[in-house]
Order: sequence, then C-alpha cells, then structure tokens
Amino acid sequence: LQTALWFLIVHYAGIVLGLVIYLNQIGEWFWRPDWSFLRPQLRKDILQYAGFGVATGFALLLATRLDMFMVGSLASIKSAGIYAIALNISAAMEIPAKSLYSASVSFVAKYLSEENWVEMQSLYQKVSINLLTAGLFILGGIWVSADALYSLMTNSGEISQGKYVLLVLSIAKLVDLAAGLNNQIVYYSKHYQF
Repeated sequence: LQTALWFLIVHYAGIVLGLVIYLNQIGEWFWRPDWSFLRPQLRKDILQYAGFGVATGFALLLATRLDMFMVGSLASIKSAGIYAIALNISAAMEIPAKSLYSASVSFVAKYLSEENWVEMQSLYQKVSINLLTAGLFILGGIWVSADALYSLMTNSGEISQGKYVLLVLSIAKLVDLAAGLNNQIVYYSKHYQF
C-alpha cells in the first residue's frame, strides 16, 4: 500500500511537471493570471452557475445516499452493510439504462429544441418499453440466482437476510427503468433550473 501511494504521488507529480513544461514551451505559462476578462456580469454568471451546481450536487448526493445514512442511523451497522450489498447487486439493473440513455440524449435535446412532441413521445415509449423488458430479464436473473449469489459470500447466513431487501430495491429500479427518459427530458428542458 505504501509503495502504491508513492507511485501515485510520483505519477501525479509527473503529470504536473509535464504540464508545466508543455505550457512553458508554448508560451502560456504565467505566474500572474490575467483576470481582466472577468467583467462583473461574467463574474455574476459564473457565481450563479457554480452556486446552482453546488446546490444540485448536494441535493443529488443527499437524495441518492440518504437511504444508506438512514439505515445506518436507525439500525445497526451490520444492517447497513447488508443493505449496501443488496443495493450494489440491484445496481446491475441500471446497466442497460446507461447505454440507452447515452444513445437517446442527443435525440432528446434535438426534439426539445425543435418542440417535436410526436417524435419525443415515440422515443420515450420505445426507450421505456426496451428498458422495462431488459429490466424484467435482469430482475428475473437476480432473483433466481440470489440464493446462490449470497451463498458465495462470507457470513452468507447473515448477509442473505437482505434477500427481500434486494427484491424491493430491484423492483424500485425496475419502476425507474419503466419511467424511461424522465430525467433526461427534465435535464435538457428550458425549465431545468426550476
């Protein structure tokens, strides 16, 4: 571990040194930054954008990790660990969503900018059906193999108590998959900030 940490430090120091050498060679290395481009309106826009990013980042972190905090606070640490294992197993259901979302985002942005609601509805329905189908297959696979998966883990008797937690979390992910492109539509709409 100590050797790995030293290699990481040397690696990052090498990156910084390489960037300094590169910037010096192209004539862009300055000890004093030029802040003249920062006009009051631009500064205000930057602060608004940064503030919004920090607030939404905190809200997202709170929304996605609050369940873990609550389980750890209201139950034992062991229960939080069992819950975390079930949560990580159920996360496998998000795999098809990531690929379909990334493939659909450009169309969502295009249809929103053109206000082409017919194509948006068609895309939404197709993505929802495909994600629901894939999610049902993955949920079936997870549920059928849950006992075997839990038996591979150390302390399988205790950890397998999370089997029904796994089922509930997987069903919640399935509902999220069936909802399709809701988040992407909101992210790219002109009302995103609200």
